[in-house]
Amino acid sequence: MMKKGVVLAILFLLCVQAGQSDLSSLSHLYSLGKTIQDLDGDGFGERIFLSIIIPDNPTAGELALASDIAARANLESLAQDFALVRRESEVERWEGLPNPILIGSNLRWTRDIAKDRRIDIAQLGPDKGRVFVFSHKNQRGIACVAGSDEGLLRTGRAFFLRWPYFWEIWGRDAGATYLSLENDLAKFLGQEEVLLQKTIVREALYEFPPAGSARGALKNLSFTSGEIKDLVVEIYFTDGDDQKKAHKALDLLKRQRSKGLRSAVLSYPGCAQITFELRYGKKNLQLVLPRLGSSNRLLTPPFKEMARIVKEARDFDLQNLFSAKGLFADRDGDGISNEEDADDDNDGLEDGEDAHDGMSGSSGR
Repeated sequence: MMKKGVVLAILFLLCVQAGQSDLSSLSHLYSLGKTIQDLDGDGFGERIFLSIIIPDNPTAGELALASDIAARANLESLAQDFALVRRESEVERWEGLPNPILIGSNLRWTRDIAKDRRIDIAQLGPDKGRVFVFSHKNQRGIACVAGSDEGLLRTGRAFFLRWPYFWEIWGRDAGATYLSLENDLAKFLGQEEVLLQKTIVREALYEFPPAGSARGALKNLSFTSGEIKDLVVEIYFTDGDDQKKAHKALDLLKRQRSKGLRSAVLSYPGCAQITFELRYGKKNLQLVLPRLGSSNRLLTPPFKEMARIVKEARDFDLQNLFSAKGLFADRDGDGISNEEDADDDNDGLEDGEDAHDGMSGSSGR
């Protein structure tokens, strides 16, 4: 009797873990309990529940992006996984893949999914790219496509390396993130007494300025250029009246924004507009909410003289060389090193501060 109870408990835990690992929104990437598994319940991830798929003959951009994503994912786990990237021919059963990330349009699965979703990849210009979640043959994951190899690399790096931020990395408490969008949306509709069933960030369309368009000193700022042109968010309701009330509230906000009112509500510097799809049963109401004006980053480029910092001497040895006590720094105080802090040029500046806006790390923390 006891053995039967143990077996049932194990099966229950496996089912719960399988449900938690469902990657159904762009906001789930690198999330504990979704793509990062905590096996011992200590609050830290020890297993990366992702598969990065590239074509058998990948382009330079596809290969570089896959490597970047694998490195970024490993920053979220205490245990490293060096086998996250697979070629398409190495996948025997697509249905058994843990949360696949499809790189580029040269994959057969990507083309099939794009056809089902009526996404015309050929219409993406060389300066545009799209990241979207998919559900295909009982498999959920994320696909990244673009109109050129360079566009693919820039799009993938903008999403996978900056996540959970839309663009600027300001800190999770103050920065514009996918989680802050969901919280802001729940708060906004909660004020209208609207109940949400679930929210899914379905896709992000990126746009970058053409290469070489910057001149003079602005060339130094080219790495900060670009933004999310359109972010598609699905909101599901259990009641038709809630769907109508939500549409009415968002439409009122849109009209007020056109008059310069409530410009900060559901508005984010790295996102030009949000397309809301309000779903109840088979009924879908759509509304596009544009940001008022241009991004602050474009209006006021982050080019400024950085203050000189005198570094304090550190006491470390070979045992903690590669830690926050040695060559690295923990800028946000979360206990995880997120920036190199070795200065070998004797210029009195922290490494990365000659990079104009201080965005030296890509871990997204």
